Amino acid sequence: LQQTEMQTQDTQLSQLSAILQRQKQIGLAIGSEIQEQNEMLDRLTEDVDRVGGKLAGAKKQLNRLG
Repeated sequence: LQQTEMQTQDTQLSQLSAILQRQKQIGLAIGSEIQEQNEMLDRLTEDVDRVGGKLAGAKKQLNRLG
């Protein structure tokens, strides 16, 4: 009986270990995706700032003409 219990526990621990390993991989993948999207957002912010500066310059020129 004790041997059977230990085998059952070993099996359950192996399953738990596999689940935790999979969750670790998912967590690492999520972290990589977040990092990539943050970099994309940073580039977008830079682009928006640059275009905003161009628009402000164009508006000043229009105001001088108008």
